[in-house]
Amino acid sequence: MKICIILPRGFPPEIRVEKEARTLLKEGHELHLICIQKEYTQPLEELVQGIHVHRIKKPKRPFGKLSGLLTVEFFLNPIWTSKWENKIKEVIKEHGVDVLNVHDLPVAYTTIRTGKKYGIPIIFEMHENWPAALSAWGKSHIYDRLFMNVTLHKMLEKKCIKDADHILVVVDEQKKRLLKLNIPEKKITVVLNVEDINYFDKFLIDNALVSRYGGKFIISYIGGIGPHRGVDTAIKSMPTVLKKIPNAKLLVVGAKGGKYVDTLKVLCVKLGIAHIVEFIDWVPFDKVPSYIAVSHVCLVPHHRSEHTETTIPHKLFQYMVMKKPVIVTDVAPLKRIVADTKAGIVVLAGNPEKMSEAIVSLSSSERQRFFGEMGRKSAEKKYNWYFESKKLIRVYKKFAKHQKLKEHL
Repeated sequence: MKICIILPRGFPPEIRVEKEARTLLKEGHELHLICIQKEYTQPLEELVQGIHVHRIKKPKRPFGKLSGLLTVEFFLNPIWTSKWENKIKEVIKEHGVDVLNVHDLPVAYTTIRTGKKYGIPIIFEMHENWPAALSAWGKSHIYDRLFMNVTLHKMLEKKCIKDADHILVVVDEQKKRLLKLNIPEKKITVVLNVEDINYFDKFLIDNALVSRYGGKFIISYIGGIGPHRGVDTAIKSMPTVLKKIPNAKLLVVGAKGGKYVDTLKVLCVKLGIAHIVEFIDWVPFDKVPSYIAVSHVCLVPHHRSEHTETTIPHKLFQYMVMKKPVIVTDVAPLKRIVADTKAGIVVLAGNPEKMSEAIVSLSSSERQRFFGEMGRKSAEKKYNWYFESKKLIRVYKKFAKHQKLKEHL
């Protein structure tokens, strides 16, 4: 079967897409992927990890932020919408696509509309609750209020989840939300953001990195940085942690810069802990295991919001695979999974005092080992890609059967 993946950003990297692609390629499917050209040096057409990648040419940005309309809210911009529609049509006609798989809301409407024109089924893959994510990201400029409008996105989401042939979500809480919107249960499949253990275990650990942090008690947060992620809670917990663990150090890995990261750095200075908090820029995926390896405790300190209550990050399962004790906040998916696995400690969201207590309690190597072993055990027996990939395969097999029936008729 020929599958076309629609991704409203650059590729690579994209952890979930790459993981799914390895599974689908192994099943014998032909994969095409339409995305944005991130850098002008990227070829518009190339084969990446077995995927035929078709990039839409990166637009020049002569008008500053206003040009962002070309790359963000596609459905609001008829010129950019037509670029996506034309590229999808081009790939359909040239390669005989059987299924369209669109990731996230920005190009879902365009993909669904185009797929319907050609009688091609559409799988809408929701990495997160996109309207809630926009709210959580805290956009405040007039540009953001107009073109990243939450109300508009809620309307768009309702249309897309109704018209898509099938929906993939990353956590049970998102499925429950969609059921409340009267989406039939048989139309929704949960495929968790768990890790492919065999693939993840093959990455080599950077011994130089391990040596660099030797002698320190490392607390790590690895992933995207934003107001909803709760990194501020982790930072606020550190003065108390430092009193109990003098060699403590907090690593914030994935800090690409920007206003919010600057705000966090100012907070560190204000609290007098800038010397023990290290902000590290985005690192390639193959370096992530090395940063986890140097850590004694790993954090997922999300603030509670409609967004965080309906999604789950890859990092939680990566920590578990590497036998690291986790501290998570009491947002629904995190609390449920950590309670189920006994992989760590759940604390109140936005509470630095509870966060510091949990960190200090994990200064015990025995407790670290217990939670780490429980996490790895759960990853091996339940929360891993071997099981989740089977659900993905079943979804595509259903569409393959429909395609064969259609051809027979």
